[in-house]
Amino acid sequence: MSLVLLLLALTGGAVAKKKANSFASCEEITASDALFIVDLQNDFMEPFPVPNPDKQKPNYDISKNLDDDGKIMAGSLAVDGSSEIVEPINAWISYFLKHGGKIFASLDWHKEDHCSFCRNGTKASNPTGYKPHGGVCGPLPQQAFNDSGRCVDRVAKADYRRGSLMQWPDHCVMQRFGSRFQPFLKIPGDAVVVKK
Repeated sequence: MSLVLLLLALTGGAVAKKKANSFASCEEITASDALFIVDLQNDFMEPFPVPNPDKQKPNYDISKNLDDDGKIMAGSLAVDGSSEIVEPINAWISYFLKHGGKIFASLDWHKEDHCSFCRNGTKASNPTGYKPHGGVCGPLPQQAFNDSGRCVDRVAKADYRRGSLMQWPDHCVMQRFGSRFQPFLKIPGDAVVVKK
């Protein structure tokens, strides 16, 4: 099985900006192929202009999440250029479905008290970067890693050894607007969705 991976944060849209009819670099897509869309969620999106409602409707109600200019508000960890890749990714989805490929998508999915959120620290456990209302904290000092008991999994331990263990603003809190797929992303109903 071949895998086309669209990484919002890493590509900045470079891969996704190809037009649907310019897939010359891909082999023919078959039922053995998969498209994996990673974390294309509201909390990672910059302000997004709402398309003409006569042409395209959102997948769910967005009325409470529009700014004064009528755009979908930026997420807590907005990525520059993210608004430019939704339609190209939709074109990839359409192309894969037309040729029998499978669609997989992931959602960053956190509880409100998740250890990766900066506000969940304390002044004692993170004296150099404590931000009670959210923000980016790091790299975390020794006592934050050992005394708080936060994020003591294999990845966090490796990040700590490299001096790169960070905490972030609240993002992708399960069941909230920020955790949902971007409202104009055309994820098919039979897509495999992985919450992580």
